[in-house]
Amino acid sequence: MVSYIVALACAFLTVDGDINTSYIQEMNLVYGETHGIGLLMDVFKPKSESNGRAIVDIVSSAGNTERINVVQHTHWRIYEVLCAHGYTVFAIRPGSSSKWPIWDVREHVRTGIRYVQLHANEYGIEPELLGIIGVSAGGYLTCLTAVTPVEGDPNAEDPLKRYSTRVAAAAPICPGTGGWIRDLGEGDEYLKVAKRFGIPLDPKPTREEVLKRVAEFSPIAMVRSDSPPFLFTHATGDPIVSFANSENMVKALKEVNVDVELRAIDSKEHVWDATIPADIEVIASWFDKKLDANTSYIQKTDVVYGEPNGIGLLMDVFKPKGKPNGRIIVDIVSSAGNTERFNIVQHTQWSIYEILCAHGYTVFAIRPGSSSKWSIQERQEHIRMGIRYVKWHAEEYGAQPEPLGILGVSSGGYLTCLTALTPIEAEPGSMDPLRWHGTRVAAAAPICPPTDLRGRNLGEGDEYLKTAEWLGMSLEPKPAKEEVAKKLAEFSPVCLVGPDCPAFLFTHATGDPIVPFENSEKMVKALKKVDADVELRAIDSDEHVWAATIPADIEAIASWFDRTLEVENKKVRGGRVD
Repeated sequence: MVSYIVALACAFLTVDGDINTSYIQEMNLVYGETHGIGLLMDVFKPKSESNGRAIVDIVSSAGNTERINVVQHTHWRIYEVLCAHGYTVFAIRPGSSSKWPIWDVREHVRTGIRYVQLHANEYGIEPELLGIIGVSAGGYLTCLTAVTPVEGDPNAEDPLKRYSTRVAAAAPICPGTGGWIRDLGEGDEYLKVAKRFGIPLDPKPTREEVLKRVAEFSPIAMVRSDSPPFLFTHATGDPIVSFANSENMVKALKEVNVDVELRAIDSKEHVWDATIPADIEVIASWFDKKLDANTSYIQKTDVVYGEPNGIGLLMDVFKPKGKPNGRIIVDIVSSAGNTERFNIVQHTQWSIYEILCAHGYTVFAIRPGSSSKWSIQERQEHIRMGIRYVKWHAEEYGAQPEPLGILGVSSGGYLTCLTALTPIEAEPGSMDPLRWHGTRVAAAAPICPPTDLRGRNLGEGDEYLKTAEWLGMSLEPKPAKEEVAKKLAEFSPVCLVGPDCPAFLFTHATGDPIVPFENSEKMVKALKKVDADVELRAIDSDEHVWAATIPADIEAIASWFDRTLEVENKKVRGGRVD
């Protein structure tokens, strides 16, 4: 009892952040309510620069989730090491098994994960890149949660239920994974297990029914091919939860081609206190790789920048971890006319945000709506709305509204050209504060853009009306085919070049099979006629987007922006100056 009180007192002393810790601890945050009581978590925020990622620590030992269990994890330096790596850690206490059956405990964990995602922006973390960790019973719950995700319901009344419980990486330590409760005891002792697994005791269940329920809540029986990457850490001589639990789980995950590793610890202890901090360091480094935590940016997702027709226009904001250079780049996210979340993932894979943020830029990835639903005129207006929003809020992000750069790939490149060549001036007296800012940009870097729509095939018969609709033309009265062809010219960037153009850098593959190289060549020729500052980088490739080597070209574009936007900065990666 005395040792418990001492440990508890030590825990409270860390709340304000011991000067020797890597974190500031917020205690007893209520993340949910059940049966009239509050579900609690502690939040550990890194004192140094956040890496924009979060780890959920499921605090449970022998089924207990008391304050002393958080103290144990503190003693093992779980929070110290993870926060030193830049993670924000949410230590979830889902309720002890003496009071809550397993399915309730799992639901409490799911509520905690949803709470973290709902409040991701407040903590500056990426909601879709959560890691999860747990020790012993917490390791079991880590496995169970990771292999039984529940998808979010975007129409749910409860905002928590709109988020999924999927995690991106799981690191259980000495977990039970399946079939570990085999001895149900003598006589009616097995009813204690029945109660733990939520089986009604009236009528009295059979031993076989209890064993069946145990199997249903065994992670090893629920493994699926879309499970997240796993790292198991387990003592080979574990006297409480045998090493075979992790071995068998690894085997099951490998059978369905899940990314999984097992670190075998030479110890005969269940939790090897003396050296476990070194293993937490290994786990933190593993999370760094799996959660892509060594980025040059912090990502804020789904910022609403406009509300046309009662819907929200969305952008992601990528803020440099290092010193910002005070400049903004707008990335117009569109591929084949689509502006889904996947298109931002593509741009992430191409290192667009990594490289630009390493140069100190704050990047606003604007999604103007897909062409399947919005005409080109509407999408153009959405982009203008986004640029005005960015300029209006520039100071909040530590940047200047002018000069501003813009880029885009493929159809995003087309929209980049269109936007750069058709600026709208500011309206200082407008009732709408967005219109106090114009849409003019100082530098544009389109990649493989269509620039001349005049040769577009309008099809046979009335097929051309699809193009008319895409252009935003009224179909009543029915337009003539010639009118549609004329409108295509009006929305062809090559026809919109004038004397007051921003600087341009085109990047295009000479063998592009989808958007011919001549699109950029024509545009460069037109811009040179009006003495615009323009360059063309010809890429020796037969691909539309040459994914394998495009990061080197993004680096060249970033350096061009540096010169054109008059930036003086050093490249910063992962918070460290190169």
